[in-house]
This record gives sequence, C-alpha cells and structure tokens, in this order.
Amino acid sequence: MKDKKTFGQFLAKRRKEIGLTQEQLGSKLYVGESAVSKWENDKSKPDIVLIKELANIFELSVDELLSASIDYQKRKEKTEAKKYRNIKMTYNLFWFISFGITILTTFIVNLAVNHTLSWFFIVLASLLVAATLLIVPQYIKKNKLRYVPLIFLGSLILLLGVISIYAKGGGWFFVVVFSLFLAYSIVFAPLLIKTEKLPKVIKKNNALFSITANAIILILLLGVINIYTQVVGASKSLWFITIALPITLLCLIPVYGTVFILKAKKMNWQIKTALSIFIWTISVNLINPITTLFGGVSAEGGYFWKINFKMWNTSAASTNNVYGIVTLVAGITALTFLIVGLFNLKKKK
Repeated sequence: MKDKKTFGQFLAKRRKEIGLTQEQLGSKLYVGESAVSKWENDKSKPDIVLIKELANIFELSVDELLSASIDYQKRKEKTEAKKYRNIKMTYNLFWFISFGITILTTFIVNLAVNHTLSWFFIVLASLLVAATLLIVPQYIKKNKLRYVPLIFLGSLILLLGVISIYAKGGGWFFVVVFSLFLAYSIVFAPLLIKTEKLPKVIKKNNALFSITANAIILILLLGVINIYTQVVGASKSLWFITIALPITLLCLIPVYGTVFILKAKKMNWQIKTALSIFIWTISVNLINPITTLFGGVSAEGGYFWKINFKMWNTSAASTNNVYGIVTLVAGITALTFLIVGLFNLKKKK
C-alpha cells in the first residue's frame, strides 16, 4: 500500500486528480457541497450507502476507498491478469481461425478433386492432434498430468486409425498402437502411480508395478508384431513363443532382481552393487544359450566359457573372448564390492 493519508486528505486529493469540484462531486452523489467539505476535513464520513458510488466515481475499489490508499500492487496484478487473458484469447482465436480455414479449405479441395471426402479426414484428425497440444491444456484446470497425455494419446491413435482405413492395408495399426502404449507407460506410469489415489502397496512399490506394466505391454507388443509378420508373409514361425518371450522373461529377471536388491534394508550399497552386477552378468551370458535352446538358432559367439585368447581370427572367437573379458572384469568388480560391503557390515556390528 502507498499514499497513506487521512480519509479526508485522500478524498480531496483523489477529487482533484479526476478534475471535480466539491459542488460537482456533491451533485453526482446528491449531497450538498458542505457535506463534501466536511468529508475532506475529516469532520464526518460519507453515508455507507454512498461508499460504492463514491468508489466508482473515483475509479477505486471499495477497499482502497475505505483504507484511504491506492493498492498499486493489486492494481498491477489485475492489469497483468487482464493482459494475460487478452493474450490467451488472441492465442486461442488465432488457432481457431487457422484450424477453421484449414478444415474449410481441405473440405472444398477434397470434394472438388476427388468428388468425395477421403484424405480430408486425415487432415481433420491431424488438426485434432495439434489441438490437444495447443488448445486443450488451457481448458483443463486440474489433473493435467492425467488427462492431457491421455487425450493426446487418444487423438494420435484416432489419426493412425484414419490413416490405416485410408491406406486400406492397416495391419500395422495395432503394432503402432501397442508401441504408443508402451511409450506412454514408460513415461507416465511411475508419475501416475505416485500422484493417483491408489492402494499403499502399489505406491510403496512404484518401480515394481511400473516395470510390470511395461513388461506386460512389451510382451503384448511382441505378440502383435509376430502376428503381423505372419499375416503379411514376412515370417512363418512363431518366434514370439520360441525366442522373444523367453528372452524377454530372462531380461526381466535382472530388472526385478535389481529392484528387490535396492529395496533391501539390511544391505549396504556395496553389497547391493555387487549382487546387481552378478545378476546382470549371469543374465546377459544366458541370452545366447536360451536363444539356441528355445529358438533352435545358434548364435555366432557370445559364450564366455569358450574363451580362447589364442584365437581372434573369426567373428565367433572374438565375440567369445570379449564376453569372457567383460564377464571376468564384472566378476572381479562384483567380488571386490562384496568383500568391502561385508567388511563394512561386520565393522558396524
């Protein structure tokens, strides 16, 4: 607050600023000049029924009039809020006009050229996707994290569906949709679990449930891809069952194992690091044997137990040696962390 004066002084100053005499002010309020003079000399106060009208004449809020001061900060905030509303209105008006012109133009052109509506629907769906990013977020006041990504995802799926129908060969549609679901789950599942009202057991194990959701969608995606490759004739085998599923489940073991290890309370960080390195090293080295076992496809190299530093002349030999070196380094590193961790644990006891 600034310009703090007595009520009468404030009244007189404000009257002069707007260029009114005491007589003119009195006539606007249907009171005599003497009444205004008494107010300005702090001999009396205006009747309560005149306060609102007096504030309007002086271009003040009732609070400013009664406190005999101008709240410049509040006025600045109101001015900025009004400016923001005008910018927002102009921004939305620009996009509404742009979208409207685009829709009308493509509608006319599509009818004129093709004598039917075809690719127009692709343009319409594309504009809907754009609107979900440019306009829709402004009208969602609460839970934007929940609704905006979902609306965008829905509009994107709709666009892909329209393209699939237009292309008349949209077996790929389900592959792309599950890919989008996977991307959405990876990014937003942990955030949604954290912010949504869910059972405590889910919130407490956020990482575990997020990984599970991602794993389920990934497995479904691989299954859909396998079906699609069979439909289009790119593959005749059920590689999803024989190769993709076993390898995916194998890769999930170290992921889940690491989560459980990190959540363990009785282990220090050195022991956790050692166990995590062990489990990842073992899992990586099992990928090729499992591929061979279930898929019947013998991988070229990637078997650390076939290490032979005297042979580097073939791709398989080089790969085996690299696997062996990495496994050896990882094992030594993990063993070092384990020894240090056990020593520190015993020291604390």
